[in-house]
Amino acid sequence: LWRSLRVIFSGHEVPGEGEHKIMQHIREMKNQPNYQPNTRHVMYGQDADLILLGLVTHEPHFTLLREIVNFGFGRDSKNSLKTVMRFTKQSDFQLLHLSVYREYLAIEFCSDDSNADLERIIDD
Repeated sequence: LWRSLRVIFSGHEVPGEGEHKIMQHIREMKNQPNYQPNTRHVMYGQDADLILLGLVTHEPHFTLLREIVNFGFGRDSKNSLKTVMRFTKQSDFQLLHLSVYREYLAIEFCSDDSNADLERIIDD
């Protein structure tokens, strides 16, 4: 799995919004004749639109890595600097496997007796 790992970095000096640069790269990869359909993609970010962007790739193995945000953490603390320092050192992460989310969408929108096309529903 890790033998062919490729990390792509496109910093602030390259124009464009980060997630859209990533999506463009995935589209370009899919157009290559030697593209492997079981390629696994992991995207890091907090934006909720990453979920939708990941779904519309129609890639079977797309995962989002996100930091868990606790909005109430340290709210009652008197020392805000101490709270911020503690919060930034305690980062927990979660993985959102879009294939699992896709299964839940199928359960919700595509009953056994319907002819619903999940991929078209996602695109809409």
